Formats: sequence, C-alpha cells, structure tokens
Amino acid sequence: MATELEECFHYFGYGNHLSNIHLHNKNALKVGIGKLVGYELHFGDFPASSSAKNCWKGGLASIQEKPGSVVWGVIWKMNQTDLEKLDRQVMGYRAKDVTVEKVDGGLISCRVYQLSEYIPAAPSTKYKRLMVDGAVENSLPNDYISKLVAIEDNGQTGAVDATLVDSEETKKTVTNGDGVHTSKAIHQSEGYFLYFAYGSNINSKRFSVSCPTSQKVAVGCLKEFCLEFAIKEQTSGEKFVGATIESRLNASTWGVVWRVDLTELPKLDRQEHIKEKFYEPVDVSVDLENGESVICRTYRVLQPYSPFPPSVLYKSVIVIGAEEHALPAAYIETLRSLPEGPEHTVGPMKSYYLEATKN
Repeated sequence: MATELEECFHYFGYGNHLSNIHLHNKNALKVGIGKLVGYELHFGDFPASSSAKNCWKGGLASIQEKPGSVVWGVIWKMNQTDLEKLDRQVMGYRAKDVTVEKVDGGLISCRVYQLSEYIPAAPSTKYKRLMVDGAVENSLPNDYISKLVAIEDNGQTGAVDATLVDSEETKKTVTNGDGVHTSKAIHQSEGYFLYFAYGSNINSKRFSVSCPTSQKVAVGCLKEFCLEFAIKEQTSGEKFVGATIESRLNASTWGVVWRVDLTELPKLDRQEHIKEKFYEPVDVSVDLENGESVICRTYRVLQPYSPFPPSVLYKSVIVIGAEEHALPAAYIETLRSLPEGPEHTVGPMKSYYLEATKN
C-alpha cells in the first residue's frame, strides 16, 4: 500500500499561485507559508524562440539564486495524480526540489518552478495585483508585501488570454465581460451566490432595484483593504465616480454580505459595467460578526483610474446604508467625513440614488 508521502507532494507557490491555485488544482491543500532562503524574486517573459505561451500580458514570476535573499510563498500539499497537470500549467518552467523554511522554524522539501530561460519583463498590473492579494490573504510578512506592492508593473490591466489556458476546469468557469473568471462565491448547484457590498449596494433600497431576490446574510468586514473612490471615463466619453477597494495593510472595509439568486448575476455584472471595463469581479474573504469567514464576490474599479471624491448624493446613499445595517459607529463617522465632489459625476444611476435616499 502506498504511503501518504508517496501519494502526495509539497509545492511552493510564490507567483500567481499565492492565491489562484484552485483555478486548476481544486484538491490543493494549504499547509502554511514559508520562505525560500538564498533566492530572489524575478520577472520575465519567454524569448521569441520559446514554444511556451504567456497569457498574462507581462512578465511572469521566477526565482534566481542569490545569497542572503528570501522569497516568501505558500506551501501546498497536492496529489501525485495532479503532478502532470501542474507541470503543464507551468510550461516554460523547469522543476526543482528545494528546502523551504516554515514559519515555525521547521524545514520541508518542496517542488518549485523556475523559468528555464527568459527576457526580463515587468509583470502586468493584473498579475502583480494577484500576487499582492495572495500575499495579504495568506498573511505573508508585512515588509515582503510592501516589496511586492513596490514592484513596477507594465500597466496592463486586461483579462488573461483564455485561449492560451489549456484546462478542463477553465472550460467550466463562470464567464463575463472581463474574460474567464472562477468564483468560489458562486454556489451553482444551489442556485445562488454570496456578494459583498461596500458602496451604494449596502443600501437596501438601492440594491433591491438590481437584485430583488437578495437576502441579507450579515454585516461583514474585508480586512487589509481600504475604501476609495475613483473617477473613470466610459467608452461613451462620460465620466463618473464609483467606490472601489485597494489592498492596504491594517485597513478594513465594512459592508453587507448578500445572498443573491444566480439568475441575477448577469444583471449585477451589467450594473457594475463589466463589459465597459469599469469594474472587475473578484473573490474576497469576508469576516462575519459571528467570527466565521465566507468567500464573496465583489467588484473593484479596474486600473488605471484617478482618485476622486464621491458626490453628495452618492455619499448619502452609502451613509444611509451603513446606518441601516448598523455598521461600526467609527466607520460610519469616517464615511460621513469623506470629502464631497460635484454632482455631475453621479452617472446613470442618479434616479436610483435619489430613490434610495427617500424616507
């Protein structure tokens, strides 16, 4: 009989597999975080002579030996039966065995991947953001997260090229205007999804217009993210302001977790202007008041954008919603003290906002 060690292997993820490993490896189990000593993080793209394809529109993460340097990552436990599939996902990389130091000081042997050959290239904004979010989600050291945040990206924010992703799981993902998107917040068999609202959709009157089947689950807190407001131009040339979230250490964004009928997902995506590239959907882990954590779908403004204060009307909708659901008093006061911008930035939702502010 095969032993557990023979049936499984440990994999050290330090790039996009800090967070989205379950897109193609649903059975991967997190062991913990660890550091690879004597290596440095690099980014590069495949040379023209390579047969490997890059779907990320920018440099890919790699490691290079460098005494005194450290690369942090996540240690995953995976089935041996998934090894061949993992190798296919990282085509253009070579596998090697390394010793990773766990946070408790213990050592563990892991498989890791290193670009075989590459041309130095900055990562795309989307790829870098995925790494930063994964680092925050897995509580990597603050100084290491700061280094990731400081990495210069190439400004590319578009979705990955799905035609270059060879995976049965990818074919089963939920798709929308932003390209391929897999969401753990979507409960397909039960016909609903969990949605974390932190902007105008915390207001019940406002949200019921878009998603009348919605039911409040609980008040929730999204840690390590701060609330911001962004102004962005639509394809029509019109500019309007929307709430968004950005990774920030020790920050918190409060909101409401809604349970919504799956049939209303396309309508919510349209409200968030996914096809127009205003917002993008993301999965986040939200802490509830009872101490539990749930995976929710939420939306954030796509880069690039410019910070801009909300209009009086838009801000009022959010404050009323915060009071309605009894968000923490200090957080409500922070919302009330937000600076205010001109009313012409409200956008096409003005009539809904006016209705949501009526007594």
